[in-house]
Amino acid sequence: MENTVLVLGGGVAGLTAARELSRQRRVKVVEARPRLGGRIQTVRCGNSIPLELGAEFVHGRAPELQRLIKASGLTTHRVPDRHWKFRQGELTELPDFWEQLSAVTDEIGCNEESTFQSFLESLRKPKEQEKLAKDFVEGFHAAPIQEASMQGIRESEETAEEIGGQENLRIRLGYGSLVAYLENECRSAGVEFYPGTEVTSIDWRKRPVRVGVRKNGTFSEISGYQVIVALPLAVLQRNIKLQPLPAGRMDAVHALRMGAVTKIVLQFAARFWPVPNFGFVHADDPWFQTWWADERGDVLTGWAGGPKGERLAAQDSKFIEHRALESLSKIFGEKLPRIREVLLSSHTHNWSTDRFSMGAYSFIPAGALDAPKELARPEAGAIFFAGEATDLEYQLGTVHGAVASGFRAAREALQH
Repeated sequence: MENTVLVLGGGVAGLTAARELSRQRRVKVVEARPRLGGRIQTVRCGNSIPLELGAEFVHGRAPELQRLIKASGLTTHRVPDRHWKFRQGELTELPDFWEQLSAVTDEIGCNEESTFQSFLESLRKPKEQEKLAKDFVEGFHAAPIQEASMQGIRESEETAEEIGGQENLRIRLGYGSLVAYLENECRSAGVEFYPGTEVTSIDWRKRPVRVGVRKNGTFSEISGYQVIVALPLAVLQRNIKLQPLPAGRMDAVHALRMGAVTKIVLQFAARFWPVPNFGFVHADDPWFQTWWADERGDVLTGWAGGPKGERLAAQDSKFIEHRALESLSKIFGEKLPRIREVLLSSHTHNWSTDRFSMGAYSFIPAGALDAPKELARPEAGAIFFAGEATDLEYQLGTVHGAVASGFRAAREALQH
């Protein structure tokens, strides 16, 4: 028992931690879904290219994620850093996209805090730049600007710049192949998996740590010497009886927010957009603010984050598909019946209504800048925290942030 670590959550944070721990400890991974990977969900239709319903991009060259990709033998390809805007019926390229965005975010001072909306209102920038910054925060960070922390955005962008976060890559075989590598590594090291098993409570007051679980409607308990909590933020906030934790720690758990994203992946029999692998289109559209292509095939992905993502998440898949095709018709000047004619498949997953995630990923609201670090802090050598919401470099909402947190939590557990 003294050598057993329970890892709660089989996403990349939990799998990374389990892989590291398994070299020295006995490890059990408890996962509510019947599959591993969490908010990574790679699907294929026949012999088609990998389609990502969850995480898709490798943002920059974060060392921990690069280390895993290299160890797995997987390869990546670069996504063109080309940006276009669709405004008032016109599609034009934005060669200075990052410069325009930086012209706004570089104005954030280090000694003041407010919502990003208040910050924007205090600036005297061209409306186009303000709109670009608003769409970026609500899209990339999945954070409503009336809630998002100005300082949280600054910290996130500074770290992203250090790792070359403007460069986007994809794993050629899909993120699911990285999950498969981590699972194989864990199984080879003797890690035990408990799929389809929901965590209901965690009691670490004395050893062994006791974790209440439910499987197929039956409640039971799993015990271990230590526990790493790598559950999605909203699940931890709403579904887990976690006792006992100091008031300050519980404040940190509830200070962070879960953002909404609606993503649709559309596969076509023929291309109707003029530039095959165009990069990213930023659209003045009531539903989808960003579109991108894929060099591996005739696939377009639509993205709605923040308030737009939340609005779409309340709709069914047919409604989402219809709005997506309407958006593409306007952007590329192609008639809607023609687009429907060449549509092969449509894929979406509602992470907001998925009870094992309850949202896409976390963001920092104004006044909660210290919450990720407070949430990540271990307690008494018994309970440790991982997951994208606990990343110490403010890379919330990223796979590399989740992976880094898994490495960190494993190191902390091995020190005790």
